[in-house]
This record gives sequence, C-alpha cells and structure tokens, in this order.
Amino acid sequence: MILNETPFIFCSNIKDGNMSGRFGDEAIVKQNIDSFFGKLNVRKQDTLRLHLTNNNDLTDVEEKLKSDSIKTDAIVTKLTNYYFYLGFADCIPMVAYDDKNNVLGFAHLGWKNICGRLQKKVLDLMVSKYNSNIDNIKVFFGPSILKESYAFPQPAQLKMPEWEKYIFKKDDLYHIDLQKYIIDDLISLGVKESNICENTINTASDKRFYSHFRSQHNMEEIEGRFIFGTSISL
Repeated sequence: MILNETPFIFCSNIKDGNMSGRFGDEAIVKQNIDSFFGKLNVRKQDTLRLHLTNNNDLTDVEEKLKSDSIKTDAIVTKLTNYYFYLGFADCIPMVAYDDKNNVLGFAHLGWKNICGRLQKKVLDLMVSKYNSNIDNIKVFFGPSILKESYAFPQPAQLKMPEWEKYIFKKDDLYHIDLQKYIIDDLISLGVKESNICENTINTASDKRFYSHFRSQHNMEEIEGRFIFGTSISL
C-alpha cells in the first residue's frame, strides 16, 4: 500500500507475504519482495534494502551507495528515485522530509534507538550537512506497536526518569507510549507539531501486519516482517 505521495512512502502487509529470510525461505522472500515492488511499478534495481545494526547507526547514503548492502538503523539522503526499505514487526518507522531542499531521513526506532535519540541524529544531519530548516521538516510514522499493547510487568524504562510521563499502569502491567516520546522529542528540537503525522495503526492488534510482540504472546501467530520504505520520487 502507498501511505504518502510526497515523500513517497510505502508499506506491505501480511497478504504480501513475509519479507525476511530470518523467518522463511529466502527464495520465497525474494518472490514476495519482487511481487510487492511490481505492484508499485518500482523496478527492483531502483530499490535498496537496509540491514539493521541495532546500534543507533546513521548513514549518509551517498557515501555508501556503491555497496551491495548498507548496514544501518537510519539514513539521510538527497538521492531521488531510490526506494529505501527495511523490515518491521512492531518498531517505529520514521520518515523525515524537507520539501524545500528535497532531503530525506528514514529511521528504524526501537526503544533503545529512541533512548539513543536516533531521531535527533537524523534531523541534525539534515540540518548540518544539507542545510534543512527545521521549520520545513515534516515527520511521518509508520505502523507500530502502540501504548495499548506495549506493556510489561517491569519494563527497563521504569528506571529511567525521562520516561516517567510516557508510562502508565493498568492491570499490573506498565504500558509505554513510544510514539509520544518521539513526538515530544521532535517538538523539543523545533519540529512544528502540525508537521508531525502520527500513525494510529497498532501492529500488535491489527492482523494485517506482522507483529513480534503478538507472535511472542500467541503460539499460533507466524513470525515475519513487513516492508516499510520511502523515496524522494520526482
């Protein structure tokens, strides 16, 4: 499905099949990916899959484009008509876009990367290297686990004072609002609240999407990953 036209934002779902070789046959995964991009009328040679490090890494794509594989948790680029994508199953996809200078940021935000303020690193590079004005940056989120489902008996965030206002207790579980934490951080950096597009799709309850959290709590659920990605498509 296409979530946004400018920047171009796209997202697969369970009907498109599993998009990760960790959870299925590589040949079938390749077929699923090829079929998905075929539906979008995107040539496979114009796509680039990013491979997570889960180490708060940010990459300036122009410096790595000749690589067959880019290992990173986030990118910033001015390249047009390349379709960058990652596999997701609950973590938060974030796209930042400066429509005045055509600068694109894309990040995979699990809670540890959020704590490491990867969202700030993306905006900082957009501003420092590509002369983006923070007033012009729009931020979009993809489907992810929401506070209604993201709950634990004793989450690590309980020991972190900066998370206090984003945790609430219900039925002996502590629920954590990851998306709100990021939004407040973005606003503190100068992003206009009106330029932030929240996403209300909860991957943990919406069975159109793969969910690591759901598969861990229901043995009948098949683990997999859906694609989320973006492009400066001119």
